[in-house]
Amino acid sequence: MAENKVFYSKESLLEGLIDDYGTELKRIAFLYVKDESLAEDIIQEVFISCYHHLDSFRKESSYKTWLIRITVNKSKDALKLWSFRNFVSKAEVEPRFFEVNTPESDTLCMERIPKVY
Repeated sequence: MAENKVFYSKESLLEGLIDDYGTELKRIAFLYVKDESLAEDIIQEVFISCYHHLDSFRKESSYKTWLIRITVNKSKDALKLWSFRNFVSKAEVEPRFFEVNTPESDTLCMERIPKVY
């Protein structure tokens, strides 16, 4: 486990964390996003973020707990982004899916047709 090892650089610590927790973190990300390639992308972002913030890690929890929290947050962020990118507005959907033939809609259509006298 990375907590019990002595590391001489951020790079070696990061390698140890990747070796110890990479597979488990990928599983956690996959449970959220249900897409293997997206889960792999999230884990890359997790370890990049980890590398940038290793100096500020307060050691109030274990590295594993810290990495799981980062993974969950980044997975939730990815889901938010995915839903935003894949949102389809009603205007983009074919109008016939929203047409409902009711007496009111028929009357409105008839009122729009110019009357010829």
